[in-house]
Amino acid sequence: IQKVLWKLFHQAKVPSVSFTGGEPTLLAALPALIRYAKALGMRVNLITNGTLITPRMAQELADHGLDSAQVSLEGVTAATHDAIVNVPGAYTRTVAAVKHLKQAGILTHTNTTLTRKNLHECALFPQFVREAFDNDKFSMNLMIPTGNGAIHKGLMVTYREIGPHLEQILAASERQGVEFLWYSPVPMCLFNSIIYGLGNKGCSACDGLISIGANGDVLPCAAYDDPVGNLLQQDFASIWHSPSAHTYREKGYAHPQCRACEHFSICNGACPLYWRHAGFDELQDVMGCEASLVSPTLMRRT
Repeated sequence: IQKVLWKLFHQAKVPSVSFTGGEPTLLAALPALIRYAKALGMRVNLITNGTLITPRMAQELADHGLDSAQVSLEGVTAATHDAIVNVPGAYTRTVAAVKHLKQAGILTHTNTTLTRKNLHECALFPQFVREAFDNDKFSMNLMIPTGNGAIHKGLMVTYREIGPHLEQILAASERQGVEFLWYSPVPMCLFNSIIYGLGNKGCSACDGLISIGANGDVLPCAAYDDPVGNLLQQDFASIWHSPSAHTYREKGYAHPQCRACEHFSICNGACPLYWRHAGFDELQDVMGCEASLVSPTLMRRT
């Protein structure tokens, strides 16, 4: 892992790194790796479910240089959160972890993956994070149909559905004086993230974002299982400038009608993993085209 960190900083010129997983707090060497990354000159973030974080661990992470943490909170109630993560009692430990990390001086916010199991609570998060943690921001993203998401595809919230819910979250955030960070790209033709103040939401796979697997595989993003190279076996430049990585950066997976759209530079045609599962039916009406006739299998890298 230290070799990967060294290459990311010295070859890729990456200024910040996030330790994620799986669950990174299971790794005994995590504090030492945080210290190593800080010594290189990187800003260090942790993405965690928080269930293992005690006051002592939080302080140890802070002492080794952890700058910030993102804690996965899937519901504002124990019933919702614990049902989604399938671990009774997880909610209590996760909520406590946010407080432990903040008390240790680590900048901490929550992130929520929206599914059909927590959509009914989505507009309650702004008030919850303000009252429970005195936080002034939180983040959310859509479930992506990979990993466990591929097993539970029925939990996905579609692009066509998400707009009204985002409007509710934004309104609730404004009332609470809380900043809402939205991470998922959504087609501009289905939801205009610019108008609603959420910023440019295009796919960042191999384009400002990469993920490194435990074996050194370089993945376009954390949700992909299709590596474009291996950082333990190759130098970064050869991977970054490879045809595979170039395809992702040029948004080669996007629907042809998306690529011809004047807003393509903003949403980039949204998430290729989403379309791979869902097909293009949602685009048919808004485009007035035969989008649904394009096979999502064509989006797989060859």
